[in-house]
Amino acid sequence: MAADRGADQDIGKRHGEFQRQLRLALEAPEAPPGSSLDVAFLTRYFALAGLPVKRPRDETSFVRNTDEFSLSINAPTLGIVGGKRDEKHNIGVPWGPKARLLTVWLSTAAQDPARGADDRWVDIGPIKGWLASIGVNVHGDAPSRAKEQLLKLTFASFNMQVRRAGLTLFSNETLIEKGVFGERDLAHYAAGNLKDVRWPVGLQLSRNAFDRFRENGIAIPTQRLTRVSHSAMAIDTLVFLCYRLPLIERGEEDLVTWRQLALQFGSREPPSKFRESFDSTIRQALDAYPEAQVQVTDEGLRLRHSDPAVLSRAFVALPPRDPPRARAKAARTGDDRRHRLRHRSEDPRDPMDGKEGAMPGT
Repeated sequence: MAADRGADQDIGKRHGEFQRQLRLALEAPEAPPGSSLDVAFLTRYFALAGLPVKRPRDETSFVRNTDEFSLSINAPTLGIVGGKRDEKHNIGVPWGPKARLLTVWLSTAAQDPARGADDRWVDIGPIKGWLASIGVNVHGDAPSRAKEQLLKLTFASFNMQVRRAGLTLFSNETLIEKGVFGERDLAHYAAGNLKDVRWPVGLQLSRNAFDRFRENGIAIPTQRLTRVSHSAMAIDTLVFLCYRLPLIERGEEDLVTWRQLALQFGSREPPSKFRESFDSTIRQALDAYPEAQVQVTDEGLRLRHSDPAVLSRAFVALPPRDPPRARAKAARTGDDRRHRLRHRSEDPRDPMDGKEGAMPGT
């Protein structure tokens, strides 16, 4: 147990130092005046084993395991308020690129410096702008598909196992503890009528998820993330690089073999077959993150120490065009919405009227 805590503390310390150096990037002479950090976060446990890349054959559960880590996802079978007696519906496990982007969004919201230590409510906000900010296309059926994945993430449970120092440690977790939905939204979802499902007004992160997101965050360059937002595997690869590169000491390098990559990102195919499909994925991730010192070889990926000062350039965003007054108003609006959500969840007599923040399906 002590060895496990020591390893976790060392990883956390290195990522904390990297994030400190990101902030220093704003002080560099080449940084444009008024620049800010455009950074997203994801807990490192999702960098070790990702969600399903595509819709699984068995939508009730999913398992991904490597030599060191295992992630099991289970979708609950629920009764619906107002439904038929003994009628049950399985929510389905989250999968694909949109589920990944939504998980990054939840983690990034938890990292917001303006958020209080006990403020676990996450506000959805204006729908189109919010979707665009996390890399989801706002046209066609993309918003409805994102809505579907958000509901799956809301109800899914996660079992994580890690092998350290001759022991196997496990943790059972959920991402969401509470939510505020429209009166008929879950019934519409169970019936497959996504167009009639509205966005939840807000969601409350579980205490464990909130703490993990805040304490074990991996910094991801947001603008680069949007470049691979169409591909689940490319997102996983970019996140993996953001996790591993800050851990490599100056003058050192790590080799991640094709077998290890197939276990982590593949679908149980042989390493040689996996490489054929993964080659274009790694190219997409490296095109989005050219500052990363990564070489594709016959053995696997050779990760070299990457200068944090160089990596940090990917995280610097140009000054926003909207004036300070507009940004301040947006911040106050978000604070007010979270305040109302907290009070609404604490008062069961106040039913959700389906108007505030709940937008009809696109």
